[in-house]
Amino acid sequence: MAFNSGYYDRASRYLRNVKVLSYSNGTQVPATFDKVKFISNDIESYYTVPPNENNRLDIISYKLYGKVDYWWVLAAANNMETPQDSPEPGEAIAVPSLRAIERYL
Repeated sequence: MAFNSGYYDRASRYLRNVKVLSYSNGTQVPATFDKVKFISNDIESYYTVPPNENNRLDIISYKLYGKVDYWWVLAAANNMETPQDSPEPGEAIAVPSLRAIERYL
């Protein structure tokens, strides 16, 4: 794994202006993922994705935190490597507290 000072595809709504880590297999993840480690005490609640609801992390982030910018928090807390890894309808995902998030801002 090597740090890539470049950015993800600027056309992506998730990945604009995000510093990335590049793996030898070509996979890229936000650099914050390398440092973000939520522990059980950081989890404030669990959110179950309703069956007929959009399961995009940015939309869930807005519902839970009031801003789309915390999609990466949900991804990190639930061991998802990219923003395209979305929870399945009916799946319960861990929701870190704002206090826990502040450690990484």
